[in-house]
Amino acid sequence: MRNRKLLFQIGIVVLLVFMIMMVAIQKYIIKRNTAVYLEAKNEMITEDMKYFSRIVTNQLYPELEAYWLANSDKINQEMTPRELDILDKLYDGKNVISPDDFLTLNEEEKLAHAKNLKAVAGYNLLFCMNTRGYSDAYLAIPIDEDNAFIVPSYAYDYSIEAYNTAYDTDAESATDPASITDTVTNNNYKFGDIISFENTEVKDFSSISANKDGEVVFADSINAANGNAYYTGFLGLYDNKDQPLGVLCCEYDWSDAYSSILNAATYSLITNMIIGLLIMAGVVLICLYLIAVKPLKETKEALDIYKVTKNSADVEERLAGFKNKNEIGQFADNVVELSIEIDRYNEENMKLAAKNAKAKTELDLAASIQRESLIKEFPESKVYEVAASMTPAKEVGGDFYDVFDIDDEHTAFVIADVSGKGMPAALFMMAAMNTIKDYSAPGEPPSEIISKVNDTLAKRKIMGMFVTVWLGVLDKKTGILTTSNAGHEYPAVNTTGRFELFKDTHGLVAGGYAGIKYKDHEIQLSKGDTVFVYTDGVPEATNADEKMFKDERMLDALNKNPSASPSELLETVKSAVDEFVGEAEQFDDLTMLCIKYNG
Repeated sequence: MRNRKLLFQIGIVVLLVFMIMMVAIQKYIIKRNTAVYLEAKNEMITEDMKYFSRIVTNQLYPELEAYWLANSDKINQEMTPRELDILDKLYDGKNVISPDDFLTLNEEEKLAHAKNLKAVAGYNLLFCMNTRGYSDAYLAIPIDEDNAFIVPSYAYDYSIEAYNTAYDTDAESATDPASITDTVTNNNYKFGDIISFENTEVKDFSSISANKDGEVVFADSINAANGNAYYTGFLGLYDNKDQPLGVLCCEYDWSDAYSSILNAATYSLITNMIIGLLIMAGVVLICLYLIAVKPLKETKEALDIYKVTKNSADVEERLAGFKNKNEIGQFADNVVELSIEIDRYNEENMKLAAKNAKAKTELDLAASIQRESLIKEFPESKVYEVAASMTPAKEVGGDFYDVFDIDDEHTAFVIADVSGKGMPAALFMMAAMNTIKDYSAPGEPPSEIISKVNDTLAKRKIMGMFVTVWLGVLDKKTGILTTSNAGHEYPAVNTTGRFELFKDTHGLVAGGYAGIKYKDHEIQLSKGDTVFVYTDGVPEATNADEKMFKDERMLDALNKNPSASPSELLETVKSAVDEFVGEAEQFDDLTMLCIKYNG
C-alpha cells in the first residue's frame, strides 16, 4: 500500500464517489418512474374494488360469514341436486336473502345458500382477476387481531348451475368459470384457510378492517432475488349497518413493467457513467498532479535529505522557493518548521536526559534510605510472632510500619499511611515514625501517644500533609492488646477461629489539627490469636475493570488458612491482590503487618 502513488489512490476515491452518485441517481429514476406507474394502477384497483364491494356487500352479512366460519368443510363440498332444488325454491322471486330471513332458514337451506354465496363471491373475484389481469384476489374475514378466514377467487368451483339458479341466468349464455383462463394466484389459498396477516408494507389487519371511510390501502413488494413485483390494494368492507364484513384484497403482478423500468434506468446509468467517468478522470488527474502530487514530491525529497543530514538548514534551503499558496504550501512551511523544532527538541532532550539521570540517582538513593529505615529484624520474643511487608506504588512510598519494645513487658506495633506519594511523603513518613517512637513511653496509653504525635505534626505543618496511624501496645503477660486508631483501616482479628474486622473508633488523621483526643480499645488475645493490620492500598487495589479488591476479598484470603503463620498470611493476601489486579497499574502503597500471640 505504501508503494502506491498518491495519484492512483485519489483516483480510486474519485471513482468510488462518482459511482455512488450514479447509483443514487439510478435509484431516484426508478423510484420516480415506479411512483408514476403505480399511481395509475391505484385508480384502476380502486375502481374495481369499489365495484366488487357494491356487489358483495349487498349479499353478505355477519350472520352468513359466521356460518361460513363454522361450516367451511361442508361448504367446500360439491352442490348436490337436492341443494339445487332448494336454491330454486329459496330464490323464487328473490334476489337477496336478508339476515333476518337467513336466521329463519332450516339447516339444509342455510347450507345451500352459504354454498351459493361462496360461489357468487368467488365468481366475481375471479371475473375481476381475469378481466383486469390481477394475479390474485380474495376476501379476508377477520377472526381476531392477527388472523383471517379466506374466501379465494376460485371459490365458485362446485357448479355453474348454482350461479345460474341464483340469478335466473340462461345456462347456455352464462359465462362458465371453467372456461375462463386458468389463473395462477400468488397465494393459492382455498376457501376456509386461516392465515396470519403479516404484510409489513401496510397497516395491521385490524386497522384496515376498521376503516369505514372506503379508503383503499396500497402496498407494493419487490423480490430482488427473482424479479417478481406485486402491487396490492386492501379495502375494508361493511354492510349497510356498518358491520365489518372483512377486507378485500386485489393483487396485481407488475413484474414485467418493473423490469422495463429497471432495465431502462440501468442502461442510462451505464451510458452516463462511462462518459462522465472518462471526462472527470482526465480533468481530476491532471489537476491533482499539478496541484498536489508534484509539490508533495518536492517536499518528500526535502525530507529524504533531512533523514540523511539531520540538518534543518538543508530542508529550509530546499523549500525556500516553494510557490504553492494553498494547503500544500502550508504543509511545506510546516515541514520546515518541524525540522527546526526537531533539532531544537533533540538538543533540549539531551540536556533533559542528563538532568533525569541525576534525578534518578537521587531518587534511587532516597528509596534506598527509606528501605533501610524500615525495620527488618523484629524484637525477639517467645510471646508473639510478627511479619510485615511494604510494596510502594512509586520508587519512594508514604506507608511505614514499626515494631519496638517500650519496656520489658510492653511492645508497640505501628502501621501508618502518609498522604501523598514520592519523596515528600517519604520525608514526612520518617518524621512521623521518629515522632511516634519519641512519645512511646512506659505506661503511656496509645491514645495519648497519638495525641502528642498529632499535636507535634500539626504545629510543624510539614507541606500540609497528614498521616493515618494504627498503634497497638501488647502486654506480654496478660495478652491484652491496647489499640488506638487515627483515621486508619479497621484491623482484622482472629480470636474465634476466623478473621473478622474489629470495628474500633476512628479518630481524625494525625497532623491535621492540634488538640484532638483519641480513644483506646482492648483486644484480649489468647494463644494462637492473630491480628492483621494494613493500609488502604489493600482493599482499594483496583483491577482493569476499575473494581476494588475490598475488605470482603481480603477476609476471604485470610480465612483460607486462618491459623497460618504471619508471614504465610501476608503472602496469601499479597497473592490474592496480585491475582485480582492482574496487569492493572498499582496506584497506592500496599503495606501489611501481622501479629500472632503465642501466650
